[in-house]
Amino acid sequence: MSGGIRVCHVLNALGDGGVQNLLLNMVERSESNVEHSISYLNELETSLEPAFRAKGVEVTDASPGGQFDPRAVGALARHVRKRDVDVLHAHLPWQQVVARLAGLVTDTAVVSTHHNLGDNSHPAVLAAERATRLLDAATAAVSETVAERHAGRWVGADDRWRVVHNGIDVPGFREEVRSRDGIEAGQKRATPDGGAESDSSAPTFLHVGRYIPGKSQRDLLHAMASVVEEAPGAHLYLVGWGDLEADLRAAADRLGIADNVSVTGYQSDVEDYYAAADAFVSSSLSEGFPITYIEAMAAELPVVSTAFGGAADIVADGETGFVVPTRDRAALADAMARLTDPEERAELGRAGYERAEELFDVARTEAEYREIYRECLDESATGAPPTPR
Repeated sequence: MSGGIRVCHVLNALGDGGVQNLLLNMVERSESNVEHSISYLNELETSLEPAFRAKGVEVTDASPGGQFDPRAVGALARHVRKRDVDVLHAHLPWQQVVARLAGLVTDTAVVSTHHNLGDNSHPAVLAAERATRLLDAATAAVSETVAERHAGRWVGADDRWRVVHNGIDVPGFREEVRSRDGIEAGQKRATPDGGAESDSSAPTFLHVGRYIPGKSQRDLLHAMASVVEEAPGAHLYLVGWGDLEADLRAAADRLGIADNVSVTGYQSDVEDYYAAADAFVSSSLSEGFPITYIEAMAAELPVVSTAFGGAADIVADGETGFVVPTRDRAALADAMARLTDPEERAELGRAGYERAEELFDVARTEAEYREIYRECLDESATGAPPTPR
């Protein structure tokens, strides 16, 4: 590809996750002179590899021994040389370490993006990531909070950071959600199983995320129990996957709201649930920059969120939804109860869509990364050191 840029994204795995879907959207909007490929370090049972290949993206397994196999450095270096890769773009701490070392031995520019706060990463991995960070041509984070957390984790942190928000195809997602029930947002919707909502003042809430302690869905269930006291017809869909699935069903039963809560398990097609919902709600304790919030705003749903680090980057409190303290079940319930008014839901939802379209469309994300790639290659060609960000 003469005169173009060859970018290889280094991922943990090709599962159905936020980063992978972000890259699928970026590929669709990539300019013709930017060629993307994928190297992953961990194979999962659920894979998006066919989706990438359908878009003409080459996919390689860079570590047959598993994601923490040090031989991944050599495998990735061989891939870089074979495919004449210009930029390695790594998306999680261990993958950043591998990409930086492979970049060092092949003289390839490395861009690192931090997608979360690092709370679930092993301390040794975080230390290795920090120790190799100066090998980056550019270091990015998906939110100001993520940048501050990683840059400030050790004394002597540098300020060479870019903040590039994740994005989705905002108009496209809205149209896809609308097509599921064929009606405009704000009107009575159908439930995913084909039933009809009974009362527009009894809202349907949606939460999409893994069933793990960090999502704190039990706080959400307690808040929902309070909402149901005032709006008996309210319903909550917990869409996700994880080890706590049975525990969440049991908790809903103990709270007496089993009929008001659907713990759906994994769903490959979430648009039906966005179409059925009146509002999106999250009780997370820690997040980086959740794509599900952007999806909710694109679907014209108000967002009720706990005040984890990245929430303020996405939700405009009082304008597109409400932000409440973490672990405050009463405040979460109060915010949810405010959304029993259909007019207020519609107003917040419209404002959320406008904010998402302006700030979080994937076309903007792709353009910002494309500019970073070009800057890194320009610096490499001139021999100049990376410019402080």
